[in-house]
Amino acid sequence: MSRRVVQWATGTVGALCLEEIIRSPDLDLVGVYVYSEDKVGRDAGELVGAPTTGVLATNDRKQILALDAECVVYAPLAPSLEQLDDDVTALLSSGKNVITTAGYFAPESRGKEVVQRLEDACRRGQASLLGTGIEPGFMFDRVAPTITSMCTDIDYIRLVEICDAELHPAAMLLKDALGIGKHPEEVTADTPYGQYWAAFFSEMVTAVARALNVTLDSIETGLATAVASRDLDIAIGHVPAGTVVGNLHTATGIVNGHALIRAEIYWFVERGVDGWPVPDHRYRWIVEIEGRPAVRNVLDPLPSLTSAGPAIDPAYVGTMATVVNAIPDVCAAQPGILHAPIFAPWRYLVASKESTNA
Repeated sequence: MSRRVVQWATGTVGALCLEEIIRSPDLDLVGVYVYSEDKVGRDAGELVGAPTTGVLATNDRKQILALDAECVVYAPLAPSLEQLDDDVTALLSSGKNVITTAGYFAPESRGKEVVQRLEDACRRGQASLLGTGIEPGFMFDRVAPTITSMCTDIDYIRLVEICDAELHPAAMLLKDALGIGKHPEEVTADTPYGQYWAAFFSEMVTAVARALNVTLDSIETGLATAVASRDLDIAIGHVPAGTVVGNLHTATGIVNGHALIRAEIYWFVERGVDGWPVPDHRYRWIVEIEGRPAVRNVLDPLPSLTSAGPAIDPAYVGTMATVVNAIPDVCAAQPGILHAPIFAPWRYLVASKESTNA
């Protein structure tokens, strides 16, 4: 059965999703929402170098909401959580399932009011919501809890994401969202994007806690920047010496005064800056569990295992895949906020911890 799908936003990830939707025989593209005026009115296939589809891109929100569609792939880059919430609840209320890379991995981290608003929208539209992606959405949210199945005791869980973004083509992500090339005083936790990333990574820590039966007492977030040691010319342009060349975002889940779950997110365009870790290729995810037994898992997404493989960005393609692969399951699910199932993880048992510490 063919699923009627809308693609919302056609940035780097959105364009990959759109291309995959067009080429999939099980999916039927019925709408495309764009933000750039120069994309409005153009055929969806033209936007991604695919055959003509007959579906024209629009920036008319009401037109998208009125479409007869089962699912919307919602992939914008926006620092406004309020705007994201407005869009997602409107789409859900209109009867469309939503799969998004823009958050919603664990909306409970933002408060009961946010969850209630989303659940009300799901109920009105009899629709489901899933937040996914390669990270958050997969590496820490799904891989890490699954690995805990090997452990009987855990002291802490740590995820390290390392991204060498020198070749990244996404100028808006690097310049606006991460502040690459800006002065350090312009890239702080108090800016709209700083607040967005804090909420974004807090959700991934909360998602792990949920899978392990943990109620976090608090989440501590942080942002550190690194500056360029020299002038750099990267894929998106020139980065002067002394300007921001990398972000380190942290989110730590605290239980009984103990740092139980921690995420460290390193994005940079100058390898070795400030002694930060570097991947063998462009990306690396490391999951470390101190416990019985201790476990370290290293994941390296690669374009291919052979030199003759395709020239792709493995993290972007991986992000797209977690979205498109989820469409049938989300469309078939009962209405509500969805979370990927984790089978038989280690679970934080409050009673046993209290008796152990007595």
